[in-house]
Amino acid sequence: MPFGLKNADVTYQRLVDKAFNSQVGRNVEVYVDDLVIKSYTEAEMLRDVNETFCTPEGIKLCPDKTEAVLQLPSIWTIKEVQSLNGKLASLNRFLSKSAEKSLPLFKTLKKCIKKSDFHWTPEAEQAFKQLKQHLSELPLLVAPKPKEELIVYLSASYRAVSAVLMTERGTVQTPIYFVSSVLQGPELNYAPMEKLVLALVFAAKRLRRYFQAHPIVILANFLVEKPDKAPPDTSVVETPQEPWTLFTDGSSCVDGSGAGLILTSLEGTKFTYALRFQFTTSNNKAKYEALIAGLRIAAQMGVHNLHVSVDSKLVANQFLGTYIAKEDNMVKYLEKAKNLISGFANFSISQVPRSKNKKADTLSKIASTSFAHLLKQVLVEVLKEKSIQEKEVATVVEEEGPTWMTPIVEYLRDETLPDDKKEASKLRIKAR
Repeated sequence: MPFGLKNADVTYQRLVDKAFNSQVGRNVEVYVDDLVIKSYTEAEMLRDVNETFCTPEGIKLCPDKTEAVLQLPSIWTIKEVQSLNGKLASLNRFLSKSAEKSLPLFKTLKKCIKKSDFHWTPEAEQAFKQLKQHLSELPLLVAPKPKEELIVYLSASYRAVSAVLMTERGTVQTPIYFVSSVLQGPELNYAPMEKLVLALVFAAKRLRRYFQAHPIVILANFLVEKPDKAPPDTSVVETPQEPWTLFTDGSSCVDGSGAGLILTSLEGTKFTYALRFQFTTSNNKAKYEALIAGLRIAAQMGVHNLHVSVDSKLVANQFLGTYIAKEDNMVKYLEKAKNLISGFANFSISQVPRSKNKKADTLSKIASTSFAHLLKQVLVEVLKEKSIQEKEVATVVEEEGPTWMTPIVEYLRDETLPDDKKEASKLRIKAR
């Protein structure tokens, strides 16, 4: 309470009298901002201090503050939006991902130089209604115990980062503090992992007193609206129910095989991956490996609505049933891919010309040849094993001693190559 204002001391005195009504005159005396705990013995002192500062029911938000927002009608002026944002600022500690939920409201104030520039958008109205719903169901916060281990869950979306500080008691996790921040300028272009690190930095600054007094466990996860139980095991990056598009391309060459993946949403969120295969494979198999890797990543991110664009006519038509997969390995790849799409609510696939898939195509070629320099530019991953178990090559050589086929057989069986690079290159070509 800001002292210096008229009647501030009287108002504060009424507040503390009400808060300590059951103790005043018994073991506590309160005068304005001075509080004295009265005890005769050390044991009584510990008991009285615990009674004074104990919050067994947790920390509740003042009902008057939430009621003031819940009763607000639809907004029509700049001043009403500014007033609402001020009210929401006092609720940030209790509201999960408050920055992200309030973002459509902030957008209505952008470039509003004159009153006539203000427009209350349908997006803002929808966000306003959702905020009211969230405010009517705010969770009860708890106070941590001394030296108690605390858990921080991090969340990152395209426009905001968030964190929640929680404690686990028994089998239930309950929140202590919510923090969030809107991303601006270059921060919007950070990689997902960089945004999570930024969320951690922001949380550590905001919750410094908790970080200094407690052991902290850091997790990357979604924030749940009602964190009354352990959050589900989900992805590090937020993925709403909106449609996503996956561009894939696999490339095989003499020096190696790789893939390029680009996953984008309608809102403009983009994730770019370069994959390097630590195994040799044909071009068509590399295309399938790229598709399977992309489906796996999308599933791990929690994407539900996915459209895949591939530049391989064979892969797209085998998937759609236009072409029949006859080769044993192609059948296995097709089955593997179809098993992965069962986790998506909506799925579609189409073949696109290479001209419309240039970025994924370029990434796959770079990943096949020169991989190290990509580490600072895109998300990279090394695949050590194939997605399927290919049928082993069975060979019978009746001649005694090595023949012209011996190097090829050894390569197909053990993937051993001659030391001479030119001979190794020729051997790969013959084996195909």
